[in-house]
Amino acid sequence: MPRKPAPRSSDDLAREIERLQEQRAQLEAAEHTRRGEVLRQLLNGPKGDALRQVLDPLVNGDDRLLFGLPPASRGTQPRATAPQPEMAP
Repeated sequence: MPRKPAPRSSDDLAREIERLQEQRAQLEAAEHTRRGEVLRQLLNGPKGDALRQVLDPLVNGDDRLLFGLPPASRGTQPRATAPQPEMAP
């Protein structure tokens, strides 16, 4: 016959919540690292220049250097959205 689980105290639950939050933070950091590596590979690949052209109007400030984009000139306002392709009739 299986044993009944021991009752959990609020301290036990608080420690478990903290452990799960730390684990989630670690998993999120690992995912950010993985996404960064994928993006680096794409930017260094044969279509890197085309990807930079797409990213150019979307990336602001210091982040432009991360993507290999030239710094934005002063007085230039970035567009809020990328241009949409025209639909053929």
